[in-house]
Amino acid sequence: MPLEDGGRAIRGGPGPAGLANLKRHWRVSTAALLRRAKDLNAITEWQYRSSVIEMSAMGCCTAEPVALEPERPRRLPALVNAAARSGSPETLAACAHLLSEDFTARYATPPSPSKARP
Repeated sequence: MPLEDGGRAIRGGPGPAGLANLKRHWRVSTAALLRRAKDLNAITEWQYRSSVIEMSAMGCCTAEPVALEPERPRRLPALVNAAARSGSPETLAACAHLLSEDFTARYATPPSPSKARP
């Protein structure tokens, strides 16, 4: 979280609902948001401690209050497919320290129907 954006967004302590919104925006844990706010002097030591205590009482230490979709790589499959065309899948798998089947299952994408060759 950059200094300018982060400090402005969390100044004064936004509370649990505000932290949930910031978590969705920055895609980091609420604890990380609070810590960054403290490090930026956007909240006081007292605000930080009371927020951590409040989050702990709500059970946020064991599970995040807001679930996020896991990030999916957007460019990696295309890069892997391009590399596969110029080298063997086994070589790529070995470079990634994976079995060939695991590498293909994880990274290879099937060609789109519009680009499939007859």
